[in-house]
Amino acid sequence: MKHRGRGFTLMEVTLVVALISTIAYLSYGSLRELRRGFAIDTVTREFTTVCSLARSAAIRSGNTTAVEFSRRHMVAFHDLDASGQFEEDSDRRLSAPPSMPLFLKIFAKEGENIIRFNSQGYSVNEAGDPVEVNVAVYDDSPQYKSSKRHQVDVLVSGAVRVVPLVD
Repeated sequence: MKHRGRGFTLMEVTLVVALISTIAYLSYGSLRELRRGFAIDTVTREFTTVCSLARSAAIRSGNTTAVEFSRRHMVAFHDLDASGQFEEDSDRRLSAPPSMPLFLKIFAKEGENIIRFNSQGYSVNEAGDPVEVNVAVYDDSPQYKSSKRHQVDVLVSGAVRVVPLVD
């Protein structure tokens, strides 16, 4: 009786598992960087959407609207009490705040972390003078930092421009 070998030997299976494990281990860092880069892209898109929403609401309502942002939140609102900052009891929120990953940082390169739009849709400062606002979005993690960074420019006209920053 002749015995025909079918299947794989233990050595072949062990070799394939070792190769797959090695490839997975080597690609883990790249995948983490890629995932963090996607998160930066997503938050940048959400930020530009919130700015566009606030600008359209200002034009539609004829009132000043603002987008306040920091490390952990961004909120678009009608500044009904003219305080210049979002206050839950006196201002009206335009949309639900998006969730922000812990490792991201959003901040204005100059001035305060708020963008105001007047009734004509122009970006203005607290005194009502036209102003351009430059906002940086990047990974602030001390351990697993992503090299991807964006600059979001809110022009005086109210237009929003995203510029990827390279080293």
